[in-house]
Amino acid sequence: MTRFAMLVAVLVTVSLLPGQEPAARPAAEIIREFRRIALPSFSSDNSPEGRERFRSALEAGCRKQAALALELYRHHPGHAETPRLLGMRWAVMTNTFGAGEEVIAEVGRVLEKEKSPEIRKEAYFAAMHAAMTVPGIALDRRRGLIDRVFERYPDDVRCGHAYARMATDCMTDPVEMRKIAELVLEHWSEDAWCRAPAQGLLNKLDRVGKVLELDVDALNEDVRVPTVAPEHDRTFVVLRGTVWDREKRLKEDRAIREIRDSGARVVEIFCWKHEEGAEGLRAEIRERGIDWPVHYAGETMKSPTKGRWATNRTPLWYALDEKGRVTNVGHDLDLAATLFAEKEPATAPKGRKI
Repeated sequence: MTRFAMLVAVLVTVSLLPGQEPAARPAAEIIREFRRIALPSFSSDNSPEGRERFRSALEAGCRKQAALALELYRHHPGHAETPRLLGMRWAVMTNTFGAGEEVIAEVGRVLEKEKSPEIRKEAYFAAMHAAMTVPGIALDRRRGLIDRVFERYPDDVRCGHAYARMATDCMTDPVEMRKIAELVLEHWSEDAWCRAPAQGLLNKLDRVGKVLELDVDALNEDVRVPTVAPEHDRTFVVLRGTVWDREKRLKEDRAIREIRDSGARVVEIFCWKHEEGAEGLRAEIRERGIDWPVHYAGETMKSPTKGRWATNRTPLWYALDEKGRVTNVGHDLDLAATLFAEKEPATAPKGRKI
């Protein structure tokens, strides 16, 4: 059994029926123990050992929280704190352990019998959030789930968060992405966590149909990267910055290679300041075996959120047609790889240069 499977086995209790544990403790005692759990928020030690210690401490605290929430639900389902702690249980299962499928299954069992409106609400939102994290769930299913929750709880800002995330991370159709972003701004513009990603997405979508001027120097190649390359009818431009997590960095590299191997031209813009400057970035490029042109924009940028290659989040990618016009935009590199593998990006409408 893998470490992940063992963690899930500890968290996910198949039966939610009473009688599976010793005599019930008072609700106040369970809640008090829950509140005493102090989860680590960050680690100043970025070594592999330090990251492992941080992860172990986080997982141990989250396992305890999940178990206590379940204990409270089993023995005190009507307590005022039970819905909140159940919501936290499902959140740590999804966020910390990546057990989104298990959350969806557990929530389904709860909804079959639960009458409490407060618990049912937490269950619906937990399922919605979990569905956004499980790989392979079709976009129509994700969108349908969010739509149903929105119909039940139209004033809850968590619907806005889910719509914004779906538009930025799960969609490639610029028209549909714009509709969702506008929906978010229409209903939740006062919430910064909804407004910022929705407005940011609309700003990026404004580039669709317009020529994305490249004409940049490649740090790792003695070439000037042109906007249009006659030998390529598709170009993939990706803006990246420093990624401290090695596995995540390698995963991004693999997705970009997959796009390159599909026949597309790949151009990377490194839009943060590298801690060791241009030479440090050049050495890192060699070490990682990157064999597509990389332009170091961070050397002249005052801020990654301002200027020509501004973005409040990396990676950010653009798909270009044979004339250098933007056809698609997004953040998820696996989604981009699927887009390039399945079909050519749609021909963009005519537009001006940007």
